[in-house]
Amino acid sequence: MVVLTRKMTKKEVSKKLSSLSRTGKKFNSDKFCGKVKFEEDGLVIQKRLRSEWE
Repeated sequence: MVVLTRKMTKKEVSKKLSSLSRTGKKFNSDKFCGKVKFEEDGLVIQKRLRSEWE
């Protein structure tokens, strides 16, 4: 995690962000794929949620 503040210069921000790419650790989202089980179809959920806005 990198904390950026308003007082930082562009050079400081660039240095912090470049340090992220050097860590080598990347988030593997594949291990979470398909883990959430819903009781109803995703399209049905979307339609129900969108109809609440109207």
